[in-house]
Amino acid sequence: MYKVLQHFRDKYNKRKIYKPGDKFISDDQERIRDLINRGLIEGELPEAPSINIPDKKAYQFMTKKEIEKELRSKGIEYSPRQTKAELIELLLKGGD
Repeated sequence: MYKVLQHFRDKYNKRKIYKPGDKFISDDQERIRDLINRGLIEGELPEAPSINIPDKKAYQFMTKKEIEKELRSKGIEYSPRQTKAELIELLLKGGD
């Protein structure tokens, strides 16, 4: 949520006029950045998450040995007899 500093008309709803002190809400990061740079609103842009979210597609490109190594590094127990698909599921679930 952002605080309006100066009057401005909404880009998408021409009938909406923001006044100083109003709250401005939007998911459009480019629009928010533009309004902040123009001094119309203030607030902090949220940073992109820095965590690496596991992706099933990324694991598909790994060899079974690479997946096993990843499982060992995370302390997740597995059986060498499990298929590559089963090992990927273990990684995605975090060993639960």
